[in-house]
Amino acid sequence: FRLESLLGEGGFGRVYKGRLESTGQVVAVKQLDRNGLQGNREFLAEVLMLSLLHHPNLVNLI
Repeated sequence: FRLESLLGEGGFGRVYKGRLESTGQVVAVKQLDRNGLQGNREFLAEVLMLSLLHHPNLVNLI
């Protein structure tokens, strides 16, 4: 990803638009802010939820 491809910012940190070199797939890259408002437990809960949910309007966890 490139720093100029910032999509947004939230409690965990910044989200960037990126591309997987191997497949060309467009992805969202979440860069965690260690000083963010939310902690490790909340982040792990989000990762777990994303791994269980599958919907055309949701990003896939890779």
